Amino acid sequence: MKIAIAAAIAASLAASSLVVVPTRADESIVVKSGRPALPKWVKTITQQLDASLERAMYAPQANHIHVAGGYAAVSFTTDSQGKPVNAVVSRASGDSALDAVALTAVTNMKSLYPLPTAMPADQRFRANIIVAPDTTHLDRLIKIVRKEEAQRLRAEGPASHEFAISLGSSKSA
Repeated sequence: MKIAIAAAIAASLAASSLVVVPTRADESIVVKSGRPALPKWVKTITQQLDASLERAMYAPQANHIHVAGGYAAVSFTTDSQGKPVNAVVSRASGDSALDAVALTAVTNMKSLYPLPTAMPADQRFRANIIVAPDTTHLDRLIKIVRKEEAQRLRAEGPASHEFAISLGSSKSA
């Protein structure tokens, strides 16, 4: 009976991206999600965005770009493979070079998939990109981002479906 129940559970979960780990008849059934937990996903995506930002700022073709520092936000969705698409600068920094680098960094990311458990495939994202010449300026800009994000979320209310990813760097080109 335990094996029949395990087979029925396995069949019903197969469509929901969950994996049933095979067990012996005298063991409990272990169910694991094929999608990452939110903290692990955020860490992975932050590292990917950081690498993409480094490439955008220090690529040979970007040598003429000088980013003094500031913060820009890029809003976007993903295609069926998780690649960022429909990216727009949703909060300009006042520095066109920084805005361009932020947009390039987001659009050059490989994929945000697999998304964390319970995050819908049509999720909207907002990447807050901070570039600062030193840690003092970085700390100041982080406070500004936190304040503006709190205000934005209050203004949009529960209807907001934009997930924010913030990235700060104390290096500037």
